[in-house]
Amino acid sequence: MLTTKKCPKCDLGGADLTNADLAGADLREAELTNAKLDGANLEGADLTKAELRWRDDVGDKGKMGISEIGDDYCNVTYEASFKGANLSSASLGSLNLQKVIYNSHTIWRGASYNEFTQFLNGFNSLNEQMEFKRLSPF
Repeated sequence: MLTTKKCPKCDLGGADLTNADLAGADLREAELTNAKLDGANLEGADLTKAELRWRDDVGDKGKMGISEIGDDYCNVTYEASFKGANLSSASLGSLNLQKVIYNSHTIWRGASYNEFTQFLNGFNSLNEQMEFKRLSPF
């Protein structure tokens, strides 16, 4: 995967990809739950619909139902970590980024998102110089 950088729908759940060079990688619909992407270079990577979800006390990655999302009583925790990751020009369309871990060294500039991308409370995509790209109606 690191050689070809083509990994659509692959399972990288729990992988330690710290400082990995994933620039331009095709990670569409990839399983990245519990992945450690701290310091990874994801510049230009396509993470559209990648699974950055969570694990919970039921073990179903939060897929039981929408009412479970953010429920204080079900021990939902997000594990994907982007501390210091370079996400510039990455495609983040339709991702749930509400609880990912990031820090002041995470580079979001130029990353694109769409109307289905979910951000953390208080996260300002304009301040991070991200680009909104509406999904085509066709």
